[in-house]
Amino acid sequence: KAKVEEILREVGLDAEYANRYPKELSGGQRQRVSIALAFLMNPAFLVADEPVSALDVSVQKQILDLIREHVEESGCSVLFICHDLALLNLHNCEKNISVVDKPPSLWYFVISAQIH
Repeated sequence: KAKVEEILREVGLDAEYANRYPKELSGGQRQRVSIALAFLMNPAFLVADEPVSALDVSVQKQILDLIREHVEESGCSVLFICHDLALLNLHNCEKNISVVDKPPSLWYFVISAQIH
């Protein structure tokens, strides 16, 4: 129970959220709970498939900042899947791999690395 409360605080939620049903949470709160569940397992590698696609811009930034902080603290690697390439650039992802599908079936791979 203490670990759950700690991880909820890490994602910006009070311990009381552990007893709430999904229908009682906002979209941003549901994302935070989902991220907390992933962090709880202390993974070395995490796949984040469209973690902010249904959220408004201000909540997107909070969620992305939350993931970045956890990565920096834990050393976890994250594969961030996103259709919004500007969002990836905005949040300074260290390595971006873009896959662009052009008709009829031509795929382009663009790999860039940023040094911080």
